[in-house]
Amino acid sequence: ICMTGSVGEMVSDEDAFAESLARVRFLVNEEQAPPQPAGLPSDLAVYVALRRNGKRLTDAWSSVARTQDPLASAIVCALKKLGVASHPDTAEIVFSYLFRPVDADKTGKVFNNLNRGRIGIQLTSGDRVTRYAPTRMIATNRSFRKIIETFSAQEVKKAGQRAKPVVIRRFEAACFLVPLAEGKPPVRLFRGNKVVPQDAVTADTTAALARRMSDWM
Repeated sequence: ICMTGSVGEMVSDEDAFAESLARVRFLVNEEQAPPQPAGLPSDLAVYVALRRNGKRLTDAWSSVARTQDPLASAIVCALKKLGVASHPDTAEIVFSYLFRPVDADKTGKVFNNLNRGRIGIQLTSGDRVTRYAPTRMIATNRSFRKIIETFSAQEVKKAGQRAKPVVIRRFEAACFLVPLAEGKPPVRLFRGNKVVPQDAVTADTTAALARRMSDWM
């Protein structure tokens, strides 16, 4: 898996993400996993959604407290919430890093529709921390503005005049779908969609897409 452009420049070792993805199947199956690779960003947080036939069964973030293995932390949290009869066939993995504060007067500029599905958002008030991965925002059709308004309203309702200030951060995200069957490679996602080469777009694939969209609607 090759990280290019701005994402590639932001990570200390682009191969570390690929090595991490190779650990996912072992961790979900609770088998002995290879060690976490070196070179991952120091502020890395990981979001995991376990899916079957495209349906989300459960999801979780790695611990808010700094952990040495955020991928394992997130998968363990997700597995604890998973029903015993549920058998995921795919893991959605979002590596989140470069958490940077955003001033209140700049939220509209940073959290615009062009960045929806590309960057994530974290909101903190006191001990409460809420994160939204880009893929989760797309899947639930949430906007940045709605997330900020809802979080702030909940804080005011809970604490009234004693509500603590809300600190808003943006973060970069590298998003993947990882099939849990052996021999199937991870798929890089852009705004929740698989990126395909131009020559893969044909009349047949376009018709198939239209049929699937119609079924979904």
